[in-house]
Order: sequence, then structure tokens, then C-alpha cells
Amino acid sequence: MALSRFSLLFLRRALNVRISGAQWQKIRLTNIVKKRFYSTEVAPNVSACGLDLLITNLTQERSVKEAEISTVTSVEGLRKVCAKLEGPISGEISVRILTRFAELANESVSIQKAAAYLKKGLLAEMNRSLKNNELNMNSTLEAMCALVILELTEESVFETLVDVLKQQFSTNVFSVSVSPLVRLAALVSSKKIRLPEDLFYQVREWLQLKASEITEPKDIVSVIVCWSKSDNWFNIFVEKAKSCISSMSSNELIGMMSSLANSSSRPPYVLRLICNAFEQRKKDLAVDQLMLLAQSAAKLRFMDNRLRQIIADGTFANISRFTKWSQINTVVNSMTKLHIGNLRTWNAIAAWINNNQMLVLNLWSNLKLSV
Repeated sequence: MALSRFSLLFLRRALNVRISGAQWQKIRLTNIVKKRFYSTEVAPNVSACGLDLLITNLTQERSVKEAEISTVTSVEGLRKVCAKLEGPISGEISVRILTRFAELANESVSIQKAAAYLKKGLLAEMNRSLKNNELNMNSTLEAMCALVILELTEESVFETLVDVLKQQFSTNVFSVSVSPLVRLAALVSSKKIRLPEDLFYQVREWLQLKASEITEPKDIVSVIVCWSKSDNWFNIFVEKAKSCISSMSSNELIGMMSSLANSSSRPPYVLRLICNAFEQRKKDLAVDQLMLLAQSAAKLRFMDNRLRQIIADGTFANISRFTKWSQINTVVNSMTKLHIGNLRTWNAIAAWINNNQMLVLNLWSNLKLSV
């Protein structure tokens, strides 16, 4: 009897356990289904992660390419960088390559060499890229300026950029800064490039509209150099430029003189304003500033007595700060061309030459003795 009771009790407990186990499995399965289909937790999106990774890799790759292009120091070096580029070149990379080729070729007087390399195939690839990629207006202007410098305005890529610029004038012209457009206008004028008539008038009208924003010294010089002097607007612009010049720093004034010298332009009203500004400032110039000012004035053959006196006084005041023979040579050559006969300054220069000549002789003697 006891045995039958034990068996019945054991069976009942076993059944209870099984039922509990089945219920637990059912509950666990229900929770899994709920989590799978109804959970508020965000499941990791494999495709989204992959897209983010791809975008990151492409961005990093573009940054590396741009860094290489920006830091290369010769046309030959840039050719090697371009040879390593894989796949289609993006529009922005095309702009970076063109602008860097223009900078390096201009510095090393190797424009024909750079242009010949680009014509071999890279220009055609860039043309396809620039047709299919949306550029901002600044990039379009940079690329066009580069092509003008590289003398590649007859190539189809320049026509492509002209069409792009026309479209941008009708959509986002007010998003562009004034300097790139001033630079393009100046380059087109100096190189005697004929833009399509409708684009030429768009550029002209926009510059007139934004005249109040043309305040950078190099931009003022560019407009003065390239604009028709018979235009009524030009006279208005010069009047506005006067207030800008009077408030410029010494560095900006010297930069303006240098820009005028490089373009061989001698607008008398602007040069007089620069002299007035220097005369009112009466601040000592550093050696590098003095050298650039003297060189620019000499190149322009600008014989204003006030400026010649500023150069003479600056040289005398800085004579102890000259550390290189090349610095003295630059100032002496410039003073000679400007017919500066200030005796006090020439005596100071002669004393510097004598003192430093003795130092060189003593150094040479010591070297001979040590050998």
C-alpha cells in the first residue's frame, strides 16, 4: 500500500515538473518571438554599418589624396602622384590637381610641360568627371583660373566649366565669395581670353553689384589692372577703393605695391594713395617689408620723393638688422634704380659692407689655418 502511494506521488511530481518545463519553454519561446518582432531595441543594421564604413573609407582616401596633391613640391612629383590614382577621379580631386599643377608650373616656369602631361589623357578623364559631378561655384572658378594659367582654354574641359559656370550664375551666385571671380576676370583680361558674351556680361554685372565687397588689396589691384578705364563704373570703384587703401596695414600696402609691380601697372591715383598712407603711418618697416617695397617701387620706376625718403630712412634705421649679403644687394640695386642719393644711408651701407667683408676674410683665414 505504501509502495503504491509512493509511486503515485512520484508520478504526480514528475508530471508537475514536465508541465512546468513545457510551460517554461513556451514562455521562453514567446519572449524570443516578442523580442524578434515587437522589441523596441534597435537591432544593428548590417547594411547601414557597411555603408557608413564605405563612406568613411572613401572620405579618408580622398583626404589622403588631397594631402598628397597639396604637399607635393614639383610638377614631376605631382605627375607621380597622379599616376598612382586609381578609379575615376572625382570632380573635387580634378579641381585640386588642376590648381596645384597651375601653382607649381607658374612657380617653376614649366607651364608647357604640365600642359603636355595633362593633355595625354588626364584632361579627358577630368572632363567626364566634371560633367557628372556637382561642383560648388568656388571650385568651378578655381578650375577655370588654373586652365587659363596652364594655357588650356582651347580644351573641351574649359568649355564644360564655362557651361557649368553659366548654370551656377542662375542658381547659386550669391553663395560665392568675390575674390575667385575677380581673379578669373583679371586672368581672362590679362591673357586676352574671350569668354562667351553672355557669361562675360554676367561676370561684369555681378562684380559691379558686389563692388562694396572688393576690399582685399590684391582684388582691388586686379580690378584696377583689368577693367576698362573709360567705364563710368570704374571711376566709382576707384573712389570706393580710396577709403580701403587709407585704412590698410603696412603689409597690405606693400602687398598692393608688389601686385602692381608684378602686373606692370602704374595707376598714378592708386600709387599716390599708397604713398599718402605710408606717410601718415610713419612706422618702422621690418627688413623683409623694406626689401619688397624697394623692389616693387624700382620695378615700377616710381620716383615719388616721399616713397624714396621712406626707403632711405628705413634702410638707415634697419642697417644693423641686415644679416645677409643678398638683403643688402637687393636694397642697393633698388636704391640705385630709384636714384636715391641719401648720403647718410649710403654711408651706413658702406660701413655694413666693410664690417661684414672683414668678418668674411677673418672666417676664411680661420678655415685655412684649421686645415
